[in-house]
Amino acid sequence: MNPGRRFAEGAPLIAVTLSSVEFAALGSDRTLLIRAIAASGGIPLVIDAATRHPALRGMLSTAAALVVSGGGDIAPERYSADPGDPTVGDVDRTRDAVELEALALADELRLPTLAICRGMQLLNVFRGGDLIVDLPRDRPSEIGHQPGMSELVRTAHDVTVAPDSRVATWTGRHGRVAVNSQHHQAVKTLGDGLRATAWADDGLVEGVEADGGRVVGVQWHPEWIWPTDDHALALLTGFVAEAGRRD
Repeated sequence: MNPGRRFAEGAPLIAVTLSSVEFAALGSDRTLLIRAIAASGGIPLVIDAATRHPALRGMLSTAAALVVSGGGDIAPERYSADPGDPTVGDVDRTRDAVELEALALADELRLPTLAICRGMQLLNVFRGGDLIVDLPRDRPSEIGHQPGMSELVRTAHDVTVAPDSRVATWTGRHGRVAVNSQHHQAVKTLGDGLRATAWADDGLVEGVEADGGRVVGVQWHPEWIWPTDDHALALLTGFVAEAGRRD
């Protein structure tokens, strides 16, 4: 065991990608994930994905797990979409590069990985999959997948969680679960080695996993509602606990 992966009372060190550019724009909203990891028993190690890190390998080598957070759109050229698509916004190509490198290193180091919202989409692209560029235009639905940032503090729609998924193991629940939502893009074709583990009622993939559950992606944002939502807290606590066991 790398002694740097644990601190006081055995708490695992969890690397978390965030963007200082988005942090400056959204302020305290970006601290929710940091607080959620701490509340779930981990020690967050924040990696600023808006800046290239020559020492990224060293940083992840000290961590017990990786969390790839939500945010803006992924550069369309990463998954062979139209770079001029007017629905694409808030692209940060440096962030794309840093987080793709982090995902590659996490695979190499066999780190448990949780990818949230944009993170799940980036995980799919990393694995060779592609994305629905704009849900309202390309896959209209009666489900409101993007009700607005202010609505992230409450659940928006149900998903169906597979009983053999890691999310079901962590939370002790499968079948229909209410989640929050804020995304206008989504997984289209699954990447190599990924399997779908949660779906919205319109069939949209809302959860994925790979490598026996070591890598998990969720399209919703448990870090926004963990103080009031038992399922969200159990998901995060389960991930951190597993990171500690695998360390």
